Amino acid sequence: MKKFIFNIIVSFFFIVNLFGSHIIHEKVVESSSYLNCKIEAFTDFSEVEVQYFYLFYRTPDNNIFMQSPMISIGRSKYYSEIPANFMIKDSMEYYLVLGTLNGDVYTFPEFQAKENPISIKVLDPLDKRIPINPRDKKNFEIIGLDPNVVIISPDPGSDIRSRDCLVALSYLYEDNIDINKIKVFLDGTDVTNEAKIDSSYISLLKKNITPGLHKVIINLTNKYNQKFNDIVWDFTVLPNNVNNYGLIKKQQGDIVANYQKGNISGSKMGSTNLIFDYDIEFDWLQCDIKYNKSSLENEYSQPYDRFFVNLKNDFLDVKLGDSYPILDKYALAGHHVRGMNLKFAKGPIMLNMIKGNTKRAIQGNPIKGAVVAVVDSSLDSLIITLNRNNYTFQQELFAFKISTEVKNKFYFDINYIKINDNVSTVVKNITNAYID
Repeated sequence: MKKFIFNIIVSFFFIVNLFGSHIIHEKVVESSSYLNCKIEAFTDFSEVEVQYFYLFYRTPDNNIFMQSPMISIGRSKYYSEIPANFMIKDSMEYYLVLGTLNGDVYTFPEFQAKENPISIKVLDPLDKRIPINPRDKKNFEIIGLDPNVVIISPDPGSDIRSRDCLVALSYLYEDNIDINKIKVFLDGTDVTNEAKIDSSYISLLKKNITPGLHKVIINLTNKYNQKFNDIVWDFTVLPNNVNNYGLIKKQQGDIVANYQKGNISGSKMGSTNLIFDYDIEFDWLQCDIKYNKSSLENEYSQPYDRFFVNLKNDFLDVKLGDSYPILDKYALAGHHVRGMNLKFAKGPIMLNMIKGNTKRAIQGNPIKGAVVAVVDSSLDSLIITLNRNNYTFQQELFAFKISTEVKNKFYFDINYIKINDNVSTVVKNITNAYID
């Protein structure tokens, strides 16, 4: 259902963009200052067809556009961000460029994107400022001037280590700053007394600052009793043992239900499947979880349900649950196995180990031939023997492969495969069985 709704939304975007662009994007017309500005877009090209996809942005007074890649987040959707330290002017300009493997180039806006970029109105985030006490307004003749300052450290929206937490701001190009009225706030707390303030810059060294998101607000006033707009920005302090903030890079999921119905030689057939799919990507690992619940699942046949968890990184690939491994085209090539399928590849060495069941144990239906009677009438008295029927032993598999390859010039592998029926998985006695 979610996939169906998504397809309707994407189709709608294509309908309203009949002018032919392959980039579907809702223009960002306004965004808050001192915060990252998120740019999202769709495309009707698949990921394998897209060679590059970039966001170009600049301030109106700059002739050069900065460049940032559009990152795929699945389902033909991409995003990027204009950094917070660029969102300090009254407006920003941007456009999008997409290139395909066929050499075609598309832009948004479609015509003369570089000469006529999209304009973003940068809003002043007044709700993020420390308000002036109404009783103090009389102390300032003018309120709301834009200061000519440079944020030295940390960069707005950046990630830093706690040992590197130096807050610094320069107002070298702003004349007549009254340093006696400067106020510095960190996370809403007045830390002016801890800051070093002189005629051209402010610096604040914070030791033992806690990991997490922090916000700096600085109040400036000039010698003419005129108050400038507050300088506001935030940054993230990382624990010393990590390189990036945030464990999860991206994630997505789907739930799909389908129903099939048919008639074969007068016999009506129908089945329902509920499919759950969830993908999550960490900095060091990708995880894919799938579960397929079928209405045909029953204890008297091999499983129709399917589930697996796939854990993967640069050198390790582990599948837990249902998989269809290929070990060797002469022995194991795509047969269903429920268990563990592990692959390890590093340099020229590759190891593959598979352990699981190719068939599960089935005891047979007690009312449909699980027990049969064999009658021997050759003697004076009848001898009736009861036998088990319509059962399946649990079939267990263990396979191992080690191989090496050197630049497509030399290849060598050793395979080992063992399959056996576990006889003990089928019981001798069936309670309340009908005897054929």
